[in-house]
Amino acid sequence: MENNRSIIKYLASTNGRRDQDLNIELAIAINKENNKDFVKELVENLSNKNKSIQGDCIKVLDELAMINAEIVAPYCSDILKLLHNPNNRMVWGAMAVIDYLCRKNPDEIFNSLELIMTILDNASVITRDHGVKILVQLAEKDEYYHIVWPLYLEQLESSPTNQFPSYAEWGAEVVRKENNSDLKSIINNKLNELDQASKISRLNKVLKSLQQKFKH
Repeated sequence: MENNRSIIKYLASTNGRRDQDLNIELAIAINKENNKDFVKELVENLSNKNKSIQGDCIKVLDELAMINAEIVAPYCSDILKLLHNPNNRMVWGAMAVIDYLCRKNPDEIFNSLELIMTILDNASVITRDHGVKILVQLAEKDEYYHIVWPLYLEQLESSPTNQFPSYAEWGAEVVRKENNSDLKSIINNKLNELDQASKISRLNKVLKSLQQKFKH
């Protein structure tokens, strides 16, 4: 890519594409070249008047943060501001980026926890998935665990059946001994409602892992 060309020239919508292949390829190229100027320009164009360009930019940042959170981390505050955006596409894209930045910018993201939880109240499946992942990652930090863990349990209890096994698996990775029984209780209650073998099997594996984790 040529640095003297605007990043907009490389975006999918600019090239008449409706698929995301160009945006994904662009993220890979930016990472390979460590092109921080293009990252800056992507962030600047999150407020472009053209909504297609906005959407392309958040998609590239989403893909880029997934493979290299460090190069996007300096713009965490800009991404967090998108949670106020009236365009749902920008909100769930921002939530995905925040998920990938969580271990790089935990304090900044924790400070926006109230806003994140408000969004999760009426979130799409994609947005909620990333939101729960954010809670689990924040729970890894000692200073946030006891604040975030109850919020995670609320999300788990109210999660759709299709998402429940994944959310339970994520929570099992960070739960502490004093909260193990609460998690197991929620999982066991859900097991009584299920009739799909694959989900039952996954949850039984989670229960077994929790038993092993706290057997002493």
